[in-house]
This record gives sequence, C-alpha cells and structure tokens, in this order.
Amino acid sequence: MQTYPINPEMVIAACRIMTIIAISQLALLSISVFKRKDTRNSKLLLVILLLSFCLFLTGNFVLIFKVNRPILNFAHIFNLIIFLSAPLLYLFVSQRIDSNRTIKKKYILHFIPFTIVLFHMILKISFLDEKVFAYTNSGIWLVSLLFTQNIIYFIAIQQKLKNVGISIFKKSSGSGSVEVEWLRKLFILFSSILVVQLFIFIVCRLFFIMLLCVGAVGTSFILTFALINNIILFGLSKPYVFELKEKYQNTPIKLDNKQAYLAQIKKAFEEEEVYLDPLLSLEKLSKRIGIPKNYLSQIINDYYSLNFNELINKFRIQKVTDKLKNKYSGDSIINIAYEVGFNAKSTFNTAFKKFTEMTPSQYLTQKSGQIIAN
Repeated sequence: MQTYPINPEMVIAACRIMTIIAISQLALLSISVFKRKDTRNSKLLLVILLLSFCLFLTGNFVLIFKVNRPILNFAHIFNLIIFLSAPLLYLFVSQRIDSNRTIKKKYILHFIPFTIVLFHMILKISFLDEKVFAYTNSGIWLVSLLFTQNIIYFIAIQQKLKNVGISIFKKSSGSGSVEVEWLRKLFILFSSILVVQLFIFIVCRLFFIMLLCVGAVGTSFILTFALINNIILFGLSKPYVFELKEKYQNTPIKLDNKQAYLAQIKKAFEEEEVYLDPLLSLEKLSKRIGIPKNYLSQIINDYYSLNFNELINKFRIQKVTDKLKNKYSGDSIINIAYEVGFNAKSTFNTAFKKFTEMTPSQYLTQKSGQIIAN
C-alpha cells in the first residue's frame, strides 16, 4: 500500500471543517451586503458574486464525501460556477468605476461561454450518462476554454482599474483608497482561487498525480478560508466599505471644496498638532476648523484610509518616536505617550504596535542597541 508524507484523510477532514465555516461566512456576508441601502446594481452583482462562490464551495464540500453518482453530478455543476467569478467581478468593478445604476442587456453576453459549457456538461452527465465531465475530451477542452476566458477577464479588470489610476498590486493612500483596498481584496481572492483551481485541473485531470492532487486541494481550501476571513476582518474594521460608499451619496463634495478641506485637515494635524489634545473628538475638530462632521469623516477615510481615531493615534505615535530620537531614557516612553495625548497605557501600546509593528519595549531595545553601536 502506497503511503504519502501528507495524510489524505487528515487533509480531507480539515477541508470539511474549513469549508463549512467558509460557506457560512459567505452566506452571512451576502445577506449583510444585500441588506445595505444602495440603489445601484453593483450591490446586486456583489451579492450574486458572493453567492456563486458559496455554491462553488458547496460543490467542493460534496466532492470530498463518498456519495452516490447523481449527487456528485450536481456537485460538479456547482464546482463549475467558479467560472462566473471573473465576469461578475469585471461587471462589479465596471459599475463601481462608472457609478452605473442599471444592468444593461448586453451584460448577458459575458455569460454566454459559461452557459454553453454548463448546458453541454448537464447534457453529458444527465442524458448520456458519461463519466465525470472534466475527464472527457470535450470536458477538458471546454473547461480549458473557461480558464482562458477568466484569465482574460482578470487581465481586463486590472487594465480597467489602471486606466483610472488604480494599481491592483500597489497600495495607495489617495482618494477612495478604502474602496480600492476592498476591490483589491476581491480581485486577489478570486484570481488566487482560479490559479489554484487551474493547477488542480492540470495535475488531477491531465496527469492524475495523487500526491500533488491532495496537496493542491488542501492548499485550495486553506487559501480560500484565509482570504475569505481576511475580507471579513477588513469589513469588520472598516464596516462602511460594505456600504459601497452609500453613506456619502447624499453629501457629495465638490472637488475644489474637497481639496480646500483636505488642506485644512493637513494644517490642523501637521502644523497645529491638534492631536495633542487628549479630549479631541470628531465634533470638536469639526467646530475648530469649520468642516462639517460628515465631510470631515469622509475625507479622512478617503485620503488617509483610516478612521478618525486611527488618524489621531498615527500622528501621536509619530510624535512619540520623534521625541525618542531626541531624548531617550529607559523609563520615559509612557510619559511621552501621555504628553502627546494618550490617556491610557493599553491604548498607547495597541496603537504603537499597529503603526510601528513593534511593542514599545522592543522599540526601546532596538534604539538602545543603535545608541551603543554609534
């Protein structure tokens, strides 16, 4: 009996657990997005995209059980739905960029290749009682066609975003960067899963290398689970991203006003150092610099990709590190923290780790080493 360094049964058991969790998360996320107030059809496209991926995972879940042939056939049909991700994501990105509110009839053209392959697959496995579709000659060619189509779509998505100054592979702190990060995460999720599925298709369908199949399937589930949770955690930390900017639709800011407001905000933080006030609040800053609260919050979110409290903490931590460069003593860091506006040690420690990727003690140790070295 052949043995593998990777225990297939343990991989399958882990995959089952992660798939159940991921399916539940996607279903809840779909419901959450659907309930948001947004009249644009980009919301509907996003819900369909998430639900289609949920069906894809459901198909994968069924495939890792030993069940009868009819159920496996349905699972393979669900598994094929992954190829809807690229056209749906392309239309979603297009509507977000163009702010379209209607779904055009020509959109149906994007789904013709998938529909043809789907009907062909159903015909093969339902009426002709052939073996698993992807193992047939026609299945290999048609699935390869869908892979090619999706790769082209992902390239088109990248180009479409590039045309409006957005880079998928480079983070930006400019206007709209929060939504850009949301689009980036969706793109990475679906393109990564597509690449892994392509690898599985090659090694399992064409070469049938069992060890690589087990490893690839396990990688697919782990990657899917990690990316879905990354997106959900992003949404929890910045919940307004799932509102698809609906909260700003009733308060548009003219470009000239936005630039003027941004200049005022920069001056308040960089020159006047308003963040040194331990009791600073959004309302207090709004009154001080004469910018309505909703505009102030929107510009901070868009330009800095941070919420109001995060922005304050970022400037405070920068002030702490600047002071430490000039006057260092082993017990001074918490005193400096209070000087720059922090009113709790725990808040300071959390913010310090977030913006320096080190704890205060690690930072002091590193600084001590630099002083000794000099």
